[in-house]
Amino acid sequence: MIDKVYEYSYPKYNVTAQKNEWTVVTRDYVFVFREVKDGVLLPNIVQVRINPTTGAVEDYWGVDRIVTTGLKNTISLDEATTIAKDRIVAERPNADVVINSSDGYLAVVTCNRNGQNLAWVVEITYHAWGRDYERKNTVFVSADDGSILTAKSMGGEIWPESRISSL
Repeated sequence: MIDKVYEYSYPKYNVTAQKNEWTVVTRDYVFVFREVKDGVLLPNIVQVRINPTTGAVEDYWGVDRIVTTGLKNTISLDEATTIAKDRIVAERPNADVVINSSDGYLAVVTCNRNGQNLAWVVEITYHAWGRDYERKNTVFVSADDGSILTAKSMGGEIWPESRISSL
């Protein structure tokens, strides 16, 4: 489940400062519920957005998909994490990548043309090129054969992770 405060804002020109400033129009509570079966997150989700002032439901939607892939993995989380870390380093040659942390979970994700895969969704935090700020990247590793399904750096859109991460 995800719960957070979502802000809607728009730019408004400040004549005194002579620049655009973001003005918050409204804040809503957003709740996202996702089905879990045998420790695997499924692609079925429900999102509810509630106005904190009135208590009114501002928005409600859900997706219920038939799961067409198995829920048993052959690749472990440790193996998937190693594959994901290697991918991060390989994408940044000569970048002096320092991995800070990693976390992952097993999920049924929908990639190309509604094809489902059982995947390890591995988020890697790291520093690169000697910069002070931390970066994050999500790598989707097939839980069946260890292949890279896609990574955020590759512009991959994977359901429902791409929708959830945009909240």
